[in-house]
Amino acid sequence: MRRHPAVLRFRTGHNTRAQLESALGESVADRDEAAPRASGTLAAHYAPRTALVLLDYAALAVELEAQANVAVLALSEPPLTARVTSWITAPATPQAYGHDLYANLRKLDASGAKRILVAAPPENEHWEAVNDRLARAAAGSLPLDDEP
Repeated sequence: MRRHPAVLRFRTGHNTRAQLESALGESVADRDEAAPRASGTLAAHYAPRTALVLLDYAALAVELEAQANVAVLALSEPPLTARVTSWITAPATPQAYGHDLYANLRKLDASGAKRILVAAPPENEHWEAVNDRLARAAAGSLPLDDEP
């Protein structure tokens, strides 16, 4: 019986799922419950101690108006009215953003801010790896004391 390729943990970087499937000449199944354990398959991975929240740019603008003592990671420069503890303007390419991601999160985590706000990058195949890492970092970060 021929086994079809399955991805235990797809961490794109320079390669997309479409490129992998093109190279193999067939589609690649996602991990299922029968798949062996593989590194990086937990919902949370490299989570900062500071609560991390992923937001779209509209929600980020609202949060910046309502809060101070936050640290921000975004693809844009901070607005002049931003009252933030720290702001990191991330690289504009998915490869460079991913390369710097954990170092940037460590800097924001060490800033003393009450919360880390991350403006979500674009939702497309080029940003798949970055979005996956951010979702895992947010899933594992500690909730705020004032949140249920």
